[in-house]
Amino acid sequence: MYQRMHRKTCDRKAVKKDWIEQSVVAYITNHILQDDEINRLADAVVDIQKRENTTIPFLQSQLNELDKKIENILKDIEEGAFSASVKSRLEELETKKADIEIAIAREKIEQTPLSKEQIVF
Repeated sequence: MYQRMHRKTCDRKAVKKDWIEQSVVAYITNHILQDDEINRLADAVVDIQKRENTTIPFLQSQLNELDKKIENILKDIEEGAFSASVKSRLEELETKKADIEIAIAREKIEQTPLSKEQIVF
């Protein structure tokens, strides 16, 4: 294995790293870091951010369902149908609702999208 690592398989001269780095930076500056290209990339990133988060709408639909269930139980209580099991179910739904509200808040904090101006900057 030692011999294999030190065998010369390429006859080209070594190229200095500084020259390669300068060439890459110059290419990026001249071809990619142009206003029209930056704007195109920023628009693409904004579109991706809008499409990516499917968690919040899912959690919101669960929250809406829980609100309907809670409202139905409250209507039943107003009409006189109150028991320990109704109370227990209401508490269970209220706990689930609080958990989902926390999850939505966390998602919003974690998934705060960047504006186009922030991306361009």
